[in-house]
Amino acid sequence: MKSKLKILITTYYFHPDITPRAFRAFELAREFSKQGHEVKVYTRDTGEDYSSLKDRFSVIPVSTGYLFNRSRKQASSASAHPAPKKSGIRSALIKLMRRGQFWVYPGGVSFEYGFTLSRALSQEEGQFDLLISIGLPIAVHFGSAMAVDRNPALAMVRIADYGDPFSGSSGYPPLPFRYRFEKWILDRFDHISIPIIGTRNLYKRFKPTERISIIPQGFDFSTLKLATYQKEATPRFAYAGIFYPYQKHPGFLFEYLCSLPIDFRFTLFTDINNQESMSLIEPYRSKLGEKLEIHHLIPRLDCIHELSRFDFLVNLEWENSIQRSSKVIDYALSGRPIISFSQEAHIESLFGAFLRGDYSDQLAVDLESYDIRAVAEKFITLT
Repeated sequence: MKSKLKILITTYYFHPDITPRAFRAFELAREFSKQGHEVKVYTRDTGEDYSSLKDRFSVIPVSTGYLFNRSRKQASSASAHPAPKKSGIRSALIKLMRRGQFWVYPGGVSFEYGFTLSRALSQEEGQFDLLISIGLPIAVHFGSAMAVDRNPALAMVRIADYGDPFSGSSGYPPLPFRYRFEKWILDRFDHISIPIIGTRNLYKRFKPTERISIIPQGFDFSTLKLATYQKEATPRFAYAGIFYPYQKHPGFLFEYLCSLPIDFRFTLFTDINNQESMSLIEPYRSKLGEKLEIHHLIPRLDCIHELSRFDFLVNLEWENSIQRSSKVIDYALSGRPIISFSQEAHIESLFGAFLRGDYSDQLAVDLESYDIRAVAEKFITLT
C-alpha cells in the first residue's frame, strides 16, 4: 500500500442519506481512514451531527445553495407518513417549473451547490494527494472543477466519479449545452471512474479509454448481519428503491401481479415522500390490497437484514440495458435470489418459476469485486 495520503472527497449525499452516492462516499471515507490515510469530506449541510466521526475523518458541511436550494434540515428517514398530496393544478405547475429549471440549472436546483461547494473549497490552504468528486448531481463535479480551476494545486490527482451519466443520460431534457458544460468540467479532472464497463462508451468523448476506470460500488462485508431465512407457504418477495415514470416504470409488473390468482406478499421499501414514485404505485394499492405492503426506506444495513427474510428480490433493469442498478449489490449481500427483467421482457414464465421456487434463472452477482478494500485500492492506484 502507498504511504499515507491526504484525500479529499466532495459529495452532495453522505451518511445517513439512503442513496447509492451516499453509500459510495461513506464507504470510501471509512475505508481510506482505516488504511491510515487522512480524509476530509465536503458534503451538503443537513443539520447532521458528524462529531462521532471526527476521530476517523473530518466532515465539512456546506450550504446547499442560496435561492431555490437553500439548506434545510433533512426529513427523518424513519417518517411513517408520506408528504401531503398537492392539488392537481399545483402539481402540474410544479412539474412545469421542474422541467423549465433545467434551462437555467443544469441537473436541477442542486446546481446551486456547485457555487457554495467551490466557495467552501477555496478556504483550503493545503494540497491533497487525491480528490474524488462523487456525482451526481453534476453540481458536485462543477463545484470541484471550479475550485481546481481557481487553485490547480488543490489536488495532485483528480477523479470524477459517476453513478449515472449526465449529458448522455435520457433522464434529462436534451439541451444542447449539456455536453459543452460537462466537457469544461471534465477537462479539469485527470480520470473518470464509473461502476460498470457498459457505460464506458458514453465517456470516451471526454477522456481516452485509459483515463476511464471501472471501479464498482464497495461494501464493508464485516458490517453485514443477516436474518435467518424461513420459507413460508405464501410466496414473499420484495423491492427496495423508488420508481421512475420513464425508466423503471412498474406498471407492467403490477398489472402482472394483479392477474395472479394466488396469494402472495409483495413488500416495497421505498421513499413514501417521493410523490412521483408513489403516483406509480397508488393505482395498485386497492387492487392488490393486503398482497402489497409498503414501508418507508430504512438504513442500508437494516434493509439488507430485512431483505434476507424474503424468498426472492425483484430488480427492474434500466431500459437501455447498459446501466445496472446499484441495489443489486445490496440484494446480493442479502443472500436471496434475484429476479431481474426489463419492461420489454416477458415476465410471466420467469416470475412463475420464481413463485414455484425455481431460481435457476436468478441474476448472478460477483460479490468479491465489491469488497471495499479492493475498491479503495483501485482509487489509490490512480495516484
